[in-house]
Amino acid sequence: NEVSNFATNTPSPVDIRMGPDQSLYYLSIGEGAVYKINYGITTPTPTVIPTVTPTPLSGQGLKAKYFNNINLTGTSITRTDQNIDFDWGLTSPIMGINPDYFSVSWEGQILSQSDGEYTFYVNSDDGVRLWIDNKLVIDKWIHQSATENAGSVILNANSKYNIRLEYFEGNYSASVHLLW
Repeated sequence: NEVSNFATNTPSPVDIRMGPDQSLYYLSIGEGAVYKINYGITTPTPTVIPTVTPTPLSGQGLKAKYFNNINLTGTSITRTDQNIDFDWGLTSPIMGINPDYFSVSWEGQILSQSDGEYTFYVNSDDGVRLWIDNKLVIDKWIHQSATENAGSVILNANSKYNIRLEYFEGNYSASVHLLW
């Protein structure tokens, strides 16, 4: 009930998700910010949580290569994806790629806002690997149902970092979401 009342008072559209700490969060698409839903009060109050999906430096997105196998090899279909926030279900991620047994590699750069430890979260069905500046932060290249994996790195304020996320889909439902 609190969540439904809260969601109706937020900018539209919103995406409500369970966080790693079992708290509910919502992503305000229009504002590009993540808010945590606080309980124990009549009307939940949003608290700004640091950044969502890494924002590419040029605002042009992340370069994505889609492959018709789970090995990231052979001919690929390339496009630019603004965010890594996909729930393809049982459908193909892009024309020319099968709905099962495919893989994707995203590459680009992120810009940190402040000094400190940043935790990256990838929720995926199936395998993922995440590198920040060539450091392997998440390594779950396995068949798995939708699972959240996390890894942390120390970043300096206003610094550019290379990011690469690799993903593969085995069969059935396909999804991948990156947050930090």
